[in-house]
Amino acid sequence: MLYVAVSEQQRYPDLVKSARGQPVLTVSELPGFSDSGGIIEIFREHERIRFIINLGVARRAGLEISPNLLKLAVQVDQE
Repeated sequence: MLYVAVSEQQRYPDLVKSARGQPVLTVSELPGFSDSGGIIEIFREHERIRFIINLGVARRAGLEISPNLLKLAVQVDQE
């Protein structure tokens, strides 16, 4: 698992690119992270933690996301 901290905003495209094709779960709170090739984007909504899953990227990395986790996601992208 690779967690990309908000402090790495300038470097995150390179970090995600380096993990591409590897069996690495990428997670971040950076806005637009899942649209930029990250797998799980975490955000706050009404004092709750929510997340978006980019299932297409996860599958290309050889990762299987639990159906139960997919049900909890606010959005599941197939990218």
